[in-house]
Amino acid sequence: MGTSEFTVRRGPVELYVTDTTGTGSPVVLLHGLAGSSTEMLATARALPHHRVLTMDARGHGRSTRRPDDVSREAHVADVIHLLETVVGEPVALVGQSMGGHTALLVASARPDLVDRLVLLEAGVGGDGTAESRAGMRQFFDSWPTRFADRSEAELFLGDSALSRAWIDDLERRPDGLWCRFDADIVIATIEPVDARARWDEWTTVAVPTLAVFGRDGMFDTVATRDFLRRGRRVQHVDLAAGGHDAHLEAHDLWVAALTAFLDGPAGGSATVRPYESADAAGTLAVFLDAVTVTAAGDYSPDQIAAWSAPQERDVTEWDLVRSRLGTVVATVDGEVAGFSDVDDQGYIDMMFVASRFGRRGVAGALLREVERRAGELTVPALWTNASITARPFFERHGFVVVSEQHPVIRGTLLRNYRMRKELAI
Repeated sequence: MGTSEFTVRRGPVELYVTDTTGTGSPVVLLHGLAGSSTEMLATARALPHHRVLTMDARGHGRSTRRPDDVSREAHVADVIHLLETVVGEPVALVGQSMGGHTALLVASARPDLVDRLVLLEAGVGGDGTAESRAGMRQFFDSWPTRFADRSEAELFLGDSALSRAWIDDLERRPDGLWCRFDADIVIATIEPVDARARWDEWTTVAVPTLAVFGRDGMFDTVATRDFLRRGRRVQHVDLAAGGHDAHLEAHDLWVAALTAFLDGPAGGSATVRPYESADAAGTLAVFLDAVTVTAAGDYSPDQIAAWSAPQERDVTEWDLVRSRLGTVVATVDGEVAGFSDVDDQGYIDMMFVASRFGRRGVAGALLREVERRAGELTVPALWTNASITARPFFERHGFVVVSEQHPVIRGTLLRNYRMRKELAI
């Protein structure tokens, strides 16, 4: 599983990101306070069938070290920026501790960007104090400016799972190992988490949610029950081992709980199956809606009318074509939400999603099934003629533009793009 590393800029802040660039459904992992994406890489490697991204929070890891703004709103906006500009489709958003708090707020503010939420040892906040922050500040201020080598760091920090994660994340310079965060920024970052409990946001989260707690974690039984009781679509797992950093301390148990949730069914998510004749009217309706509504911002009314041509569409003829092309259908809660196809030459004739199911992972689910079928056919590449509207989606999934085209449909000139994606066979 190859991983790319890059930075994303939002205003004056640079955010360090890793991306496995896989073709599976996207998962975004958010680390906790005083951590970094380094501690999430083992979790990322345990999800080979997903595209997994991690991001260093501002003030942490390889992201901007001393940002001016460390508010909750800034952290939430950073994640939203990543989801909108890099991922481009709904994700499973996974966060530990403060990262879970951020994930919860993102799911509340932008449910269109999150199709599943996983919270590891995370809650609504509001439970920290000035005393707890002072103790934390004292601990981080006690760290040496630098460690001569790993042995010195281990001697000072110890050999716990969390200590090893901190040591792994130290910046290696010619004169030793240096911490990647500043204590004052860390304390300023946690202060707004401590300031108030975000019950209002938590009670609005409607996406399927998994709450995971370590056996020796931070939350007692009363707090856990209250949190779960106030959630809307929550299931939970109590791990048989591990504490607040269970992703490090009880990795196998954590991964088992995570993968069972990510790969299991969730209400409101897309299910892809083979086309049936009973889908003819539904898929035709999806096509007409996608062209006349979703694509209307990229084409003129005359172009939309020529492309959609509803008066010329016959359901029986449509069914014959869809059946012949080996169409697959995506449904959400039993309703036809989109469809696509692929032939034995790797050509995708159509991929359309109803406008009201946009940005819910339907197109991604369809493309994964198309790629799976293409793999069975051992075709070397996929290709399609993508509309202006569809081009960004295909580019995000590894397609490149081969040429710009100007087909004439029913006497009207349109613009689309011949696109191609090489497949590993």
